[in-house]
Amino acid sequence: MNRSTRIAGLHDYTAYARSEAADTDRGAPSYELGAAVGGPISDGTLGFRLSASYRRDGGWVDRVNADTGAIVTPNSNWQETYVLRGAVAYAPNASLTITPSVYFQELYLNDTSDSWSTLSNVFDGIFRNGNRLNNTSSDPFILPAVKADWNLGSVRLVTNTAYLSRDQHARTDYTSFDNIIYTGNPYAPAGSVAPGDFTDVQNNFVQEVRLQPTAADSKLNWVTGLFYGHQRENTTQIDYDPNLRNNVIAETGQDLVGPLLPGGFSYRQSPFQATDIQYALFGQADYEVVSGLKLTAGLRVARVDFQGKAFYEYPAALGPPVNSNSSSSETPVTPRVGLSYQPDHDNLFYATASKGYRIGGINTQLPAICGAELSALGYPNGSPPRYASDHVWSYELGTKNTLWEKRLQIDASIYWIDWDNIQQNFYLPACGFEFTANLGKAVSKGGDIDMHARLTDDLTAGLTLGYSDAAYTETIPGASANVISAGDHLPAPPWTIAASAEYVFSEMGQRKPYLRLDYQESTAQRSPTQVQDAANVIYDPNIPLQPTTRSLAGRAGLRFNGFDISLFGNNLTNSHPLLYRSHDLVSSPLYFDYSVRPRTIGVTATYHY
Repeated sequence: MNRSTRIAGLHDYTAYARSEAADTDRGAPSYELGAAVGGPISDGTLGFRLSASYRRDGGWVDRVNADTGAIVTPNSNWQETYVLRGAVAYAPNASLTITPSVYFQELYLNDTSDSWSTLSNVFDGIFRNGNRLNNTSSDPFILPAVKADWNLGSVRLVTNTAYLSRDQHARTDYTSFDNIIYTGNPYAPAGSVAPGDFTDVQNNFVQEVRLQPTAADSKLNWVTGLFYGHQRENTTQIDYDPNLRNNVIAETGQDLVGPLLPGGFSYRQSPFQATDIQYALFGQADYEVVSGLKLTAGLRVARVDFQGKAFYEYPAALGPPVNSNSSSSETPVTPRVGLSYQPDHDNLFYATASKGYRIGGINTQLPAICGAELSALGYPNGSPPRYASDHVWSYELGTKNTLWEKRLQIDASIYWIDWDNIQQNFYLPACGFEFTANLGKAVSKGGDIDMHARLTDDLTAGLTLGYSDAAYTETIPGASANVISAGDHLPAPPWTIAASAEYVFSEMGQRKPYLRLDYQESTAQRSPTQVQDAANVIYDPNIPLQPTTRSLAGRAGLRFNGFDISLFGNNLTNSHPLLYRSHDLVSSPLYFDYSVRPRTIGVTATYHY
């Protein structure tokens, strides 16, 4: 359990503190400090919990001058996180507990962790980007909530109420993006800068009410309830790129895009609003047919209404302003059934089948410059249709077993997932816009086994093996080539391996030194994905398959009297795999590479009471 988010204590005082300092190879230091305290104000009736933390993760990607190679901002991709939380538990009697709480977090990102392939070599640990500006982001949110748990005798009533207020601001360097769209060259003239300023304001309210029996040993157990959610989001974007006008005037005497918008803006979007309102009724029942054999059935029925509107404008030469309003509704139904057999406390076997869904939505009208591409896809009016929910049917067989006098725990499962009507962003490479569409079907199948063993009184070990095979099963034809081809795989490693071992020197009494190693490996993907298939319209031979990745971490420490002080190392082999590669347009020669944080060595100290 995260000690900073424990519930308020009504009877016992607790405290927790954590500090950490670390350094990253060829990067900047990282550090963290946090504390939490809680306990009764009035024993058994009123309690509290307060926590606060600060963390700075040092960067390792340098922002450089793309023309000269000189470093402008070393280790530019650092980030900071502030967290505050307070909670109170009030129990006026033995049957009712009311817990109001408030959670605040702010995440600040100073720059992107992507590297320009032309300036970097991720395999040698050289990470550089040539952006003219830092890609900054400030993302604060506050989440007040109230939970009430009321024992009514034969049943319990539980209510959860929460409200999220989020106000994100970001600035993105659009210099290369604008240049490739309007001139075909991502490398802008020296001195030109094109910032894009974004805001994203969210106000979300949710209310859930659950009713369930208090008796846990009954042959029939059930839960039923109601859910209501009201989510509202408003985003704005303003781009400023004087180079679209000034540079072309110097060369041709004419504007590239005509007169810019008032204030010199090249793009302005405000408002861009989306509102989702959802009502849902849910219930589940578990019935013990015979001793140890349990049947489970559940159902959730929802009503979702969503609406959106958008207004954005370009310079007149690119088309008239877009003013779009649309709305839609749907009623998703998601059942779940299961069968489990538990012959004793140490063994459980189960089978489940369940349906899940992701809410659909609306596409706003796209600008006139996208008209030709939309017409080729069968959308001549410039407005892609709304997209519906996508859904999955998931089937799983599993077992949980405890062996060797509770020294060995084995959890194993196999699964099959049918994914239908998949929601995907469809990118229009000529105009640079995208919309969401329901494209294709996929099947994901695989399994995993998770083993934890206490080999001796001092040595514990764990091993997890997982296999996954996820691929599209339907071809979606496009105007000139396939959008998706049957057999294209979803990006994911076929095999994953995680192993751990910890040795505690228990014979040393109250002071317990320990050593721990963790190893993770993901095997390389051998089958092409959607963008790696030459039969598809968005095909890029320069996007590599996901490679084999390996990570080794270690920790050595001492535990005593509530303290835990340790020296740790992450990515001890200092590997730098190319996890993924992207670019702004298919025609752009500028690629952005992403790898993992280089080797990081540090020390952690915690205390709990």
